[in-house]
Amino acid sequence: MSDFSRQAIILELIRKMRDCGSWCGETHLQKCVYIMTEGLGNRSLDFDYVMYKHGPYSFELHEEIGRMEATGLINLRPNPGYGPSLLLSDTGLQLVQRFPGTVSAQKADIQLVAERFSPRTVTQLERIATALFVKRRFPELSRDSQLAKFRELKPYLPAASAELGFQELESGIESRDLRV
Repeated sequence: MSDFSRQAIILELIRKMRDCGSWCGETHLQKCVYIMTEGLGNRSLDFDYVMYKHGPYSFELHEEIGRMEATGLINLRPNPGYGPSLLLSDTGLQLVQRFPGTVSAQKADIQLVAERFSPRTVTQLERIATALFVKRRFPELSRDSQLAKFRELKPYLPAASAELGFQELESGIESRDLRV
């Protein structure tokens, strides 16, 4: 997939996230791309992820966001006291329109992630994406062991967050045949 095709998918996801009421900061986008990739098995946005401060994080996606800002595909809207929101620019919208087949092929996954996950808070997305990270990285573990692994990775979160993360992940994607 070309860089432009991949950017078009990310831009369409940003647009749909905003349509669904998301703050659409970088952390929101990071988690939604991760859920789309690992939860839905959508490899069109196959970035490498590591466990980081607020759950799974891709330095590659961070760099891609920076390139999209530098080339005028997205704008950043400051939010005093918080990180900026990502906004599609007119140039970004034009890029999306240049790849209708690519974007259309991803429409169902983009819509599901935007509707079910993007309006959530960073804390909610952190526990959902972390639950998915644990499921993917440690599939051989029992559910109790996965819960323990979650708590090991995120010891500052309340113990109930682990179970809640797994429940929210499963209920958020119940209408799709996901790989959870």
